[in-house]
Amino acid sequence: MASRKTSFRLLLPVFLISLTVSVPLRVSLTNSGAKNFSMACFEEERKALLEFKRSLGDSLPQLSSWIGEDCCKWTRIRCSNQTGHVIQLDLSNICGEGSDNAAPDAPMSACLGGELSASLVNLTALNYLDLSGNTFKSIPIPSFIGSLQKLRYLDLSDSGFVGLFPPHLGNLLQLRTLDLKKNSISGSLPASIGNLINLETLDLSENKISGPLPVSVGNLSHLNILDLSFNMINGLIPKTIGQLRELGFLNLWSNQWEGIISESHFENLTRLSDLKLSSKSLVFNVSQEWTPSFSAPFISIRDCKFVSPTFPAWLRSQFIVYIILSNVGISDTIPEWFWRNSPHLGWLDLSNNQLRGKLPNLDQLPAFVNLENNSLEGSIPLWPNVSYLNLGSNRFSGSIPLNIGQEMSSLSSLDLSRNNLSGSIPHSLTTLPMLGSIDLSRNFLSGSIPKDWNGSEGMSTIDLSNNNLSGQFPPSLCSQQPSLFWLRLSNNNLSGELGPSLQNCRNLYTLDLGGNQFSGTIPEWIGEDLQSLRFLLLGENKFLGSIPQQLCTLDSLHVLDLSQNYLSGSVPICLGNLTQLTKLSGMPQPFPSRKDTPDMDLWHIDLDPKGVEYEYTTILPLVNTIDLSSNMLSGNIPEEMRNLSNLGSLNLSRNLLTGKIPEDIGSLQRLQALDLSCNNLQGPIPKSMTFMTSLSKLNLSHNNLSGAIPSANQFQTFNDPTLFEGNLGLCGAPLTTQCSSSPDGNPEVKEDAGDEDEEGSGKMWFYASTSMGFILGFWVVFGSLVLKKSWRHVYFNYNCKPYNFTHISPKMGGKKKHKQPFRPPPKSVWVVKRRNWLEIPDDVTAAILTRVGAIGLLESAQMVCTKWHKICKDPLMWRRIDMRNDGRQHEMDELQKMCRHAVDRSAG
Repeated sequence: MASRKTSFRLLLPVFLISLTVSVPLRVSLTNSGAKNFSMACFEEERKALLEFKRSLGDSLPQLSSWIGEDCCKWTRIRCSNQTGHVIQLDLSNICGEGSDNAAPDAPMSACLGGELSASLVNLTALNYLDLSGNTFKSIPIPSFIGSLQKLRYLDLSDSGFVGLFPPHLGNLLQLRTLDLKKNSISGSLPASIGNLINLETLDLSENKISGPLPVSVGNLSHLNILDLSFNMINGLIPKTIGQLRELGFLNLWSNQWEGIISESHFENLTRLSDLKLSSKSLVFNVSQEWTPSFSAPFISIRDCKFVSPTFPAWLRSQFIVYIILSNVGISDTIPEWFWRNSPHLGWLDLSNNQLRGKLPNLDQLPAFVNLENNSLEGSIPLWPNVSYLNLGSNRFSGSIPLNIGQEMSSLSSLDLSRNNLSGSIPHSLTTLPMLGSIDLSRNFLSGSIPKDWNGSEGMSTIDLSNNNLSGQFPPSLCSQQPSLFWLRLSNNNLSGELGPSLQNCRNLYTLDLGGNQFSGTIPEWIGEDLQSLRFLLLGENKFLGSIPQQLCTLDSLHVLDLSQNYLSGSVPICLGNLTQLTKLSGMPQPFPSRKDTPDMDLWHIDLDPKGVEYEYTTILPLVNTIDLSSNMLSGNIPEEMRNLSNLGSLNLSRNLLTGKIPEDIGSLQRLQALDLSCNNLQGPIPKSMTFMTSLSKLNLSHNNLSGAIPSANQFQTFNDPTLFEGNLGLCGAPLTTQCSSSPDGNPEVKEDAGDEDEEGSGKMWFYASTSMGFILGFWVVFGSLVLKKSWRHVYFNYNCKPYNFTHISPKMGGKKKHKQPFRPPPKSVWVVKRRNWLEIPDDVTAAILTRVGAIGLLESAQMVCTKWHKICKDPLMWRRIDMRNDGRQHEMDELQKMCRHAVDRSAG
């Protein structure tokens, strides 16, 4: 026995020496000089990695170190110090800025792509695989990944993978982390997801996953993070979620959940600290006596229906730091205990409910407060610590506190729009050093816009539209706020000319000055200096002159509104070269990032591209429109307009345009609204318009168009005859006038023989009655003058005096100006002067024509001369419309047509 022990002791060193020879050691020195012993990689694994590299592309500079015999020295690879096997492969963000070997300006060709070689299955000890942040476009997740049985960490996020959720991932029983977010994975989740019983993190957010959530998800007893947000998962939320005792983060945001979520769903979630839930078809049904088993600092619930409309009492037991309860149907006041029990509150969003009552003035309030779209009332509270405040769309009244700038000095964003606020804009608002955006639109504010905006350092958004502000444009606004990109002052009473100070706002994306009293010419420098403009709205003002050619250089322009001014001249040919309106490709987002102002729609514009005014918000970048209506533009419609292939709405109505509709106008295939009414256009309706399959709004009425109305494609939907009325030469449906073919084959208006006989006899009676009327009227007037001497003296004395008119302002409710006293000339030059109607000022002529009445204006006055026609088209002539019959016989449908025409003339 002793000899055996002795022999064993002698053989043990030999065995250890042989072991060290069979597995060679690699000695390397670290930067500190210490020795670090690790095993060299295996040849089979080295070949597997090289094969994997070739499948990705050999030219990748980030993998240039993958040479030599020892793969454990290669970048992004880690080997086990005990066995020498490859255990970690991290190829994440290989072309992004976040990696150690990143190339910030690397082209997309330098990113990982192509096919993934199955050679990775030879890495039998691999427990960590990260391929996130790459460009594996349009390939499914390879099935061989399900064979990597040792994997504990798998990250394939944001890499462009498509296809169904891979069921073979259910084989990875040792997996702790599975991250597949930001791909295009579709289909439903397999029940095998419940096999991953060791899973601690499951992130499938921002994909296209649909179908119900498997009940087997309740088997993931070690799960700490579950993120299924921004998918299309539907059906019921399984109650088995309540079995996940270790769950701390639950994000079910933005899906299509249905049914009811109740107390049982949260029964055992004692560790829950972050809850996110939203779905318009989901009912949140918990009792007022419910006390959750968790105390979550972060609670976000949106677009769910709370069964009880009272303020949730279960929030009493929560340690709230961040809370969103938006559009959940709360109809109650905010209880005092909520303000008292939330000393650490940093984010408060109770928007889109029916909250009522007044808000207290408190010192301890979160930095972010969003209470918009409720029924809160009273005065604006002063909350010193708030930096983001949105109280829009409520019932607040009174004036904005004059000391708001001093009491709320941390404000960076302020939205008080859509309330009942009055008074002036406090000057203290312009002294806030961090104020970046301010929206006071749709109130009853008056006075002038503050002149000095030098207090803030980086103002980006100003919206003061739809108030009663007056005065001129602040001359120093743009020089003090050169970073301004959103400026809306529309629908006020501002006046004056646009001075050169506006040139300093070179970063403007939106300039909306419509619905004011601005006058003068449209400055040429708008097109020269404001090259970032996306939206230019100058409609409903008093601008004169022609449209500047320089506006055509605004390559990024989406919306051009110059309607309801006094512009003359022709439509610029160069408008057909507006770059953004000629591109059929997808449109880039025209706004800076909203990440600094989350959950706030700062950007909204009122437009009426289809004849009805809409407020555009989220889809605003997709709106492309040109509106030059209600001006005095003349000439032809430029043929170059056919180049605007991305245009969605074109309105040239109520002008003096002549010529034909361009033959190639049908190339505007994205056009949804076209209004050419109330011009002098001639010729047929181009056949190419039948190819405008997106057209849903069309008006060609009151022109001189002729020929047959097309009947193909979209024209079959235009069944309203008023869209084509006022064109005596048009025929065919929906008009009652039928078409007939002329000898040359062209359609012409067909007239019945009976109508011709009736018309002939009518003309004969017309001439006879006119002659008799003239003779009778002549002798009634002049016969009385011959027989009555006193009448004769009065008549000739009246006609020997010059006219003495009272000038009336064309504005609605215009005031009378002072009469000019009549001063007769010397007797030596006493002559009868006849007044030339064309020499009478326009406002005097307008005052006289107003007495004619709406029917008289439409039937006769506008046809006398060009000057009267222009005056009769002025919307100010139609502020009051009296359609009472003047004694002449009219058919009811004629009166209805004239009434619609009169309303159109009023321009709203």
